[in-house]
Amino acid sequence: MCNCNDNINSVTVYTGPAGPTGPQGPAGNDSILTGTSTSNLAATTGTKTIVTQANISWVPGMRLRVSDGAPATPRIMEGEVSTYTGTTLVLNVDYTEGPASLWNNWVIGVSGAVVLLVQQVLLVQLVQQALILLIYYRMLYSFQVQHIH
Repeated sequence: MCNCNDNINSVTVYTGPAGPTGPQGPAGNDSILTGTSTSNLAATTGTKTIVTQANISWVPGMRLRVSDGAPATPRIMEGEVSTYTGTTLVLNVDYTEGPASLWNNWVIGVSGAVVLLVQQVLLVQLVQQALILLIYYRMLYSFQVQHIH
């Protein structure tokens, strides 16, 4: 119970002791997200099997962009990774741009949709922090209201 003559200048949050340390996770591969390919492909929608480098951090569901890098008439394919095993990438292409003719010098990287996902995650974190501050403010305000009554 608060005494009406008390001055509340801070809120103390108590936490319990830390739990035990978990097991060590597997070694990573420095998050390599780009690769190249000399697979002979047409820039069309559908399932594409692309031979590329091994040990890239592509996972099923990740959105990739495959492009030829030619500034005059770029060939672009975008889609989600179906599988990536060894040096074989299977991509479900749902977007293309440029000529559909065959090409065999591709650059592969994460598409812009990931940037949007990162922005959404950062926004969620910002909202969470704002809600925590609001809760602390309301707790402090409720203590001050009790002094008035």
